[in-house]
Amino acid sequence: MPKAHIYTVSEITRYIKRLVEEDNALQDIWVKGEISNFKFPSQHFYFALKDEEALLSCIMFQDRTNSLKFTLENGLEVMARGSIGVYKPQGRYQFYVEEILPVGKGALYLKFEQLKEELKQK
Repeated sequence: MPKAHIYTVSEITRYIKRLVEEDNALQDIWVKGEISNFKFPSQHFYFALKDEEALLSCIMFQDRTNSLKFTLENGLEVMARGSIGVYKPQGRYQFYVEEILPVGKGALYLKFEQLKEELKQK
């Protein structure tokens, strides 16, 4: 048996949650990315923001989705404002979106559509 302190999963997750949510650099920030995996099984929106190197899980609660003036869809490039938090039951970090602004069709989506078109022609 190791002599070091043995942590429970809950203790580690709680510690990481506190570190993330108390870090001012991760609060009230803007993130630019392309919407992917967009779902709305309830009144909340679940999606990811991605770029060429990474993917960030996002949630936008109903009180924020009701004020949107445009439709979110996969492939749309956006700028989103919110805070990074940890969803303790799954032990994962995510972006809690407060505000979102459209930028246009994302580069990854356009590349995907171009590749699809090229494959159709073959």
